[in-house]
Amino acid sequence: MLPAAKPLLTGLEEAELYHRVEDRGFFTLLWADPLQAKRAARVALERRQLKLELAALEQYRQFDLLKPPGKTIEEVKAQLVG
Repeated sequence: MLPAAKPLLTGLEEAELYHRVEDRGFFTLLWADPLQAKRAARVALERRQLKLELAALEQYRQFDLLKPPGKTIEEVKAQLVG
């Protein structure tokens, strides 16, 4: 039989392990948030797609080809920055 799992600490209980209550200042807690991980993966994929679009647009400009349909180089760069 496995031992019972200990309950997780609250934020305050965890902080008290490392800091005295009477001390002043700030500290950081790190945790894994599955919702944020999914969002970060989606944003990384979108950024990769934008970089590919930008590279394709720059190829059109470099070889003086017809203007491709869709976004301009400036629009794609603005999406990457923002």
